[in-house]
Amino acid sequence: MRDWDSTAEELTAAGGHLVILSADTPEVLAAAVAEEELTSPITSVSPLLWEQWGVANTRRPEIPVPATYILDEHGTVVWAKQTAAVSGRTRARRVVDVIEQLSAGQLNAPSTPVVEHGEPDWDAAVSAYGVQTEAGTAVVVTIADGFHVYGRRERNARPLQIWVEGQQVKAKVPPGRAVDSVGTRTYWLEGTVRVEWKQDAQAGVVRYQACNASLCGPPSELYWQTE
Repeated sequence: MRDWDSTAEELTAAGGHLVILSADTPEVLAAAVAEEELTSPITSVSPLLWEQWGVANTRRPEIPVPATYILDEHGTVVWAKQTAAVSGRTRARRVVDVIEQLSAGQLNAPSTPVVEHGEPDWDAAVSAYGVQTEAGTAVVVTIADGFHVYGRRERNARPLQIWVEGQQVKAKVPPGRAVDSVGTRTYWLEGTVRVEWKQDAQAGVVRYQACNASLCGPPSELYWQTE
């Protein structure tokens, strides 16, 4: 909120009027405003409105999807940005630029709002948990819709691996679905993947690299434990 509050005068000079909407309760907001010495109008919004406004968060229902809207003098949304993660939310400077472009006629307000989608939420792309089996242990890896990781045949990115106590276990990771792209064959795993091996384990790490249709996140690790 500090980024927006410190840019409020620039927004006003550009012809805008800043209103900050928060998922926090009025009590939490009041404490934050006092502590940060914020001066911009900040309003607490009930979760009942999130779905109506199209910002309900299916992965984290306790908070809405980060979103920014620019409305014209008639209350019509002319520009919007939604992101899957807080780290990709709109910077105040970007909104100042858009307002200046609209005011100067360099950017025409369309009949439907322009939506800019931010950086994918790589942290929400993959989840995992372990289960005990008669033969040993299994790890169930869930890949969120729109994402994929790589199977054991992959040679151009990090394939899915299971590690326990600093050692890669001899688990039979699925080979993956062959996908040809730009002259290169890759092997995708999507949906839910179950990886089993003959060893008792209570916890460990999944190593993987998640991608969507156009971007890849960095090689990552995810802690898992048996339920």
